[in-house]
Amino acid sequence: MRAEEKVILSLSVLNPSPEIVHSVREMFKDNAIDFDQIFAYAAKNEVAPIVYENLRAFDVGNCLKTMQLISTGFLPMLRRMKLRRLFTKT
Repeated sequence: MRAEEKVILSLSVLNPSPEIVHSVREMFKDNAIDFDQIFAYAAKNEVAPIVYENLRAFDVGNCLKTMQLISTGFLPMLRRMKLRRLFTKT
């Protein structure tokens, strides 16, 4: 499993435990993390909002670009999807 996939799995939870936070920090130190890939995985798996919120807690310089991509790309798409669900039968 790629480091980016591990980050997504770790940060796709509400209120990650201190152990998870420590584990992700170690992944950031030990690996060259591709934040564009994190965005792609998060969008594909529909966990971008929670991953975004959890990434905000980390002091990772190069995740700013990913955060901008998520906030300008995925979040508006998610809002449109929610609106569509409101107006379609389930």
